[in-house]
Amino acid sequence: MRFPKPIATLTLTIALTPALAAPALADTRLEMKSHTDAFEMMGQSQPAQDKTITFWIAGDRVLRQDSENAFLYRGDQNKLYVIDHGAKSYSAVALPVDLLALMPAEMRGQMQGLLQQMAMTATVTPTEERKEIGGWNARRYDVHMQNQMGMKIDSTVWATEDVGTDLKAFRGLYAAMGSLQPGGAGAVDELMKVQGVPVLSETRIEGMGGSFGSREELLSATETDAPAGTYEVPAGYQETAFNPMGQR
Repeated sequence: MRFPKPIATLTLTIALTPALAAPALADTRLEMKSHTDAFEMMGQSQPAQDKTITFWIAGDRVLRQDSENAFLYRGDQNKLYVIDHGAKSYSAVALPVDLLALMPAEMRGQMQGLLQQMAMTATVTPTEERKEIGGWNARRYDVHMQNQMGMKIDSTVWATEDVGTDLKAFRGLYAAMGSLQPGGAGAVDELMKVQGVPVLSETRIEGMGGSFGSREELLSATETDAPAGTYEVPAGYQETAFNPMGQR
């Protein structure tokens, strides 16, 4: 049985989910720098990764993408599109996500108990510590996540409310992404206590035979018109069924 590589990496990404801020008139573009240490976990290994992640936000539509993959949230369609640029393919997932229903029918009985053991619980502790990071006034939040299988995720998140844009769909995107990860859905409500846009987060993941760290930093936040087609699946991409066990 093979679990998706980003089981920890993407789960901790939920901890970076900002709360609703004031609405903006133009599209919002966020650019983040991400680093993940090399790790071995659950029989899988991954080299160190450095990437730039770009977000486009407009109303009930959000695109999150890097050079390899993208997640396109379409609140108006109640769908999340998982896009693989390398394979030029995509999967359309109905919202809200029901991970068990996405499993092959013959595996659902076996997976139900396992998913319960993998379910993450989260605690977000706001602090009164504040400082300026990258020109943004930020507040510190301490985030702890764990599950019955011994995985622990501890993050220090510095978030700002200086970026004024309607982040309702942004929150919807990360709720959906978290629900695609085994164990992620149960932690989403608590993680929404992080107020504003994270400008710096440092995370340590331990358990399941490995440990590694990661860091994300907000580089820019601008209001500008998105290129045509930003909130659509790229032309020519082939639709495939979403495979929860085959995520990269």
